[in-house]
Amino acid sequence: MARFPTSETNDFEGQNLEEIVFYLSDLPDQCEVIIYGEGTATTPNTILYQSDVTNNLESSAWNSHTLSTPIAITGEDIWIGVRLVHNSNIASIGCDTGPANINGDYLWADGDNTWMTFRERTEGEVNINWNIRGVIKE
Repeated sequence: MARFPTSETNDFEGQNLEEIVFYLSDLPDQCEVIIYGEGTATTPNTILYQSDVTNNLESSAWNSHTLSTPIAITGEDIWIGVRLVHNSNIASIGCDTGPANINGDYLWADGDNTWMTFRERTEGEVNINWNIRGVIKE
């Protein structure tokens, strides 16, 4: 999950988030794109959009999903995420080599039901950003 704070979304107020683009290496068993509204600096709030994209994926490629209903950019935070389910121990979502942006590496774990940065979960050993992008159009 990547958080796009008000300091970034203000410049796009009045435009629409229309597409999500993300990189996958190995294909997961299930994949959804999820967009959340403003919450706190470390936790998203209400789900604004959710779509299962499992049947429209390519491995080792950038994948895109056009939102069925664009989301208006209001100047508030937007959280863009890709939810993955695996039945084996694989890593699917692509990442860059870092260093991590303070908002670029959030991860939800079902084991503790908590949003944390990947840096926190790895005690600072992994310093990356997820390859998740939002496409905004007027």
